[in-house]
Amino acid sequence: MDSTEKHLFSSSVQLLGHKSGVYTTKFSPSGNLLASGSNDKQILIWDIFDSQCKNTISFKGHSGSILEVSWSRDSATLYSCSADKTFSSWDITEGIRIKKYRGHEGIVNSIDASQTGSDIAVTAGDDFAVKLWDLRAKEAVMEQKMNYQVTAVRFSQTNEYVFFGGLDNQIKAWNVKANSIEFSLLGHKNTITGIALSNDGKKLLSNSIDNTVRSWDLKPFVTNEDRELKVFMGGKHDFERNLLRCCWGPNDKYASAGSANKIVYIWGYDTGYIWGELMGHNGSVNETHINPKYPIIASASSDSTVFLGEIPQLT
Repeated sequence: MDSTEKHLFSSSVQLLGHKSGVYTTKFSPSGNLLASGSNDKQILIWDIFDSQCKNTISFKGHSGSILEVSWSRDSATLYSCSADKTFSSWDITEGIRIKKYRGHEGIVNSIDASQTGSDIAVTAGDDFAVKLWDLRAKEAVMEQKMNYQVTAVRFSQTNEYVFFGGLDNQIKAWNVKANSIEFSLLGHKNTITGIALSNDGKKLLSNSIDNTVRSWDLKPFVTNEDRELKVFMGGKHDFERNLLRCCWGPNDKYASAGSANKIVYIWGYDTGYIWGELMGHNGSVNETHINPKYPIIASASSDSTVFLGEIPQLT
């Protein structure tokens, strides 16, 4: 993480432009752009180092809420999934939609694009399905069908596994090559709402309606009973049951998540204790994301805004 080259024009910036609750926000791998997706069916792209953090692109085309976005490794393409039962790819340079993908029979809750250079993505939905896509093809190439809604999904670092969770309170590890569920992560007492892979690829972070964020050991040869590493307390879910996501900080030294009580939580990973609480939102904080290059955190809220904050101590 480079903490010296670039700065926001102010240490705390409120981004206005969405007309309804913002459910997802993520920095590009380059660290220069931020995407946000909303109940207003729009995706906004922000140039965070512009003199006013300018909104440079507005993507329209979904007919339902945008529930999650994911960037390609080269920051040139954005992927979005929606309550309209589809997901889409968008060209950042041209400012246009590349393709709409159909195949889910219910709301698409979560999406993750490969970060290894492969043209693949994985999606999860209310139709009980987790689908693996070759983005050059029209239809999904593989599928796991469960007996419950699936709300969060992530690739492993090598794409060998897909991790997903939902209403059965478990996180399952789908070995894609063998096309089988290899192990499950047990400990949460309610629906999984968000999953994040650590930067080193060795740990998983998960958020749940049981009001805990947990980390898990993904290394081979660890018994299932020993995979749970830490439990982070403080964040709250409420009756709205929004899909509150979670994220890792630089060098995996921090974990962060939003909360229905309008607070952004940051935990020190080694201590497991709350390291910081950020205020300012007037609604549920649905997703937080820490910039991969600079000490900046973004938070998306049901109050229709996104906040950016510089936190030099994150380096």
